[in-house]
Amino acid sequence: MRGNKRIPALILGIGMLLVLLSSFAFIALEADHDCRGEDCEICEVLSRIEALLQHMAVYSPLLAVSAVCAAALRFFRLRGGARVRRAVTLVFWKVRLNN
Repeated sequence: MRGNKRIPALILGIGMLLVLLSSFAFIALEADHDCRGEDCEICEVLSRIEALLQHMAVYSPLLAVSAVCAAALRFFRLRGGARVRRAVTLVFWKVRLNN
């Protein structure tokens, strides 16, 4: 079950990273463009990219803190040793067998 969630999460993370890097590249390339005035498409795209980056800046500290907490929990769980796994039986589930 865990493996099924990792692949989409990895794809989503790589996609977000590509969007972020392509946004920075577009800003760097078009920062000194010749503006045509009020209906400039490049200025409109730059303003949309800025809005996207501002929204990502709001959530990135929360994501970083949650990633650090998840890594710390995994580290301390591994240091505690392997968990003892019980066999899942009817006695474990406290099922009463009446004849």
